[in-house]
Amino acid sequence: MKLERVSLSKRLYEQLKKDIVECRIEFGEKLINRELQQKYGVSSTPVRDAINHLYLDGLVENISNTGAKVVTFDLQFVLEVNEMLTLLCNAAVECSAVRADRDEVCAQLEKALLKQQSAVLEEYYRCDFLFHKVFFDHCKNTQYQKNYSRYHVLFEMLARRFHGFQEDNRKSSIKQHQEILESYRAGDIALAAQQMRAHFAHAERLFRQYMD
Repeated sequence: MKLERVSLSKRLYEQLKKDIVECRIEFGEKLINRELQQKYGVSSTPVRDAINHLYLDGLVENISNTGAKVVTFDLQFVLEVNEMLTLLCNAAVECSAVRADRDEVCAQLEKALLKQQSAVLEEYYRCDFLFHKVFFDHCKNTQYQKNYSRYHVLFEMLARRFHGFQEDNRKSSIKQHQEILESYRAGDIALAAQQMRAHFAHAERLFRQYMD
């Protein structure tokens, strides 16, 4: 596979990130600089840049002159990622309620939810990301926004591996999103935040179930 010689570092980074998140590159697998250069027909610089970006995302570790290793994990790592997203999403709900037009937020949430309801596998995770992202787009806190993007990548990688695209999980998630939207629209922000925490508590139970 040859990549166009436009933004090679970014293109390679996006491709490797996609392969890791979608489990085509396994947890703990080594990324060898020389092999990546040969596979994609690029020099060492784009490879090093791409791996550095993956490191900032938390997707690789143990960077050396020869490459890096995709992260390994245990239950504690999984729970910490889930806890970070719980805290971030809860804060974004509360901040958006006082810093943005609630009607506009609700309109965008409903649009994202409708897409999620009809989404197929590859679109589903993107729609899940976009539903929560609405709160971050309106919370007016760039640190929340940056950290949400980073931790959701890790969450999606883990969810694809352990939750999968099971219909019951999908229906539960959509129902929870609907409840959050309804509470937010009604102006009961405390309940919406509580439901957001319950949403991620459900994800935690699934992680514990599949990892046990």
